[in-house]
Amino acid sequence: MSGAWVSASVRSRSRRPVAEQGTDPRRALLVVEPRFAVEHVGVRRVIADYWQRLLTRGYTVDLGVVSAGHLHRVSGPAADETLAAITTRHGEKTARTGVLDLAEALELRIDTAGYDVSMLTNPWLCDQLMPHLRFTHGVVYDLVPNLLAAQALDFGTPNWVAAGFAHSHHRGFQFFLDSVETILCISQSTRSDFLRYYTPDDVASVVVDIPFDVDRYLAEQGETSPDAGAPPAAPDDRTDVTRVLLVNVLDPRKNIAQVSKALAEVSARMPLVIDIVGSNRLPPELSPKQFLKQLASGGATVTWHENAPDDLLTALYQSSDVLLFPSLYEGLGLPILEAQSFGTPCISSSGSSLGEVNLNPALYVDPRDPGDIARVLAAFIAGESRVTRGESLADLTRTFLAANRGFDPR
Repeated sequence: MSGAWVSASVRSRSRRPVAEQGTDPRRALLVVEPRFAVEHVGVRRVIADYWQRLLTRGYTVDLGVVSAGHLHRVSGPAADETLAAITTRHGEKTARTGVLDLAEALELRIDTAGYDVSMLTNPWLCDQLMPHLRFTHGVVYDLVPNLLAAQALDFGTPNWVAAGFAHSHHRGFQFFLDSVETILCISQSTRSDFLRYYTPDDVASVVVDIPFDVDRYLAEQGETSPDAGAPPAAPDDRTDVTRVLLVNVLDPRKNIAQVSKALAEVSARMPLVIDIVGSNRLPPELSPKQFLKQLASGGATVTWHENAPDDLLTALYQSSDVLLFPSLYEGLGLPILEAQSFGTPCISSSGSSLGEVNLNPALYVDPRDPGDIARVLAAFIAGESRVTRGESLADLTRTFLAANRGFDPR
């Protein structure tokens, strides 16, 4: 599939012909960070979900970027290229290696008054906006910077987030209270955290909307391509080996220290193949090598896929027996929803949003206790846990998501 074909296909979906629009087409504006398509997987996927929901409802969608205190529209071709990169199966790899800096594709200054839906997707940049602008929606991903600054959250790593970033979030959320009609929190946990620190005039204006669709996600992934790279085979093709998947675990809040201890303990008793997907986001004083060495110390086969494209992650979701994701805090926990879409169960903590999206309560663990993580994993491998999996788990995930849709553009 050529790049030109992809761009043309996306353009035909995102910009309806005038004859189809009628005299009063519905218009939507997504205000984004200039490099959102290359810098953060979670933000990218949330924006892609809202973008596609708006297109499905018949909206024409523009991208907006803040520059020098003003709001500018992104050119149509650049918006089309961005949509193609974040929604196609190879988009993960494309976005990481591309040059999608929207600051280089700005057009006229715009106002939000001409849009039926105007959504702020980047609260940390709101202090750059003109104070007179008003928006219909604002997205809250999590309150990690705020909670760390308030010492209400501890990842065991000093100075994990800059104070300036926390202040930018705080200023952004205050802007939301003053200038946004409806605040979209991507989980009930995120909504609870937001209302713990901020007081809107109307609490009902803060709603839960989980930006994920099982069927659209599966359709985007499609079948894995031959060049995706097959997951490593189990040693000696043993059928009793359990394949454990870790996603984005090399990050302080993903709990790598306790995860590596737990897996070393279990692999000393049970044969494991461990696949790690995601780049290194550990602080300089921590090396991924020490954790990889510990993971392998019990005899497990460990493979780190540092720059895995979507195709490989899709293959791993399908071939793994379980996703291990005992993160210390998540605004949503997209890997759990992705794994469950393929029917793959997840072991996680029950804290923050994880207890919402992990639909197998028997697989909850205390994330700060490696012994508990090891116990639950061993019980799962031994078949001692009551676990929903396969299409039943995917259907359960669909039902859960349908009940948590606070954004429904008409």
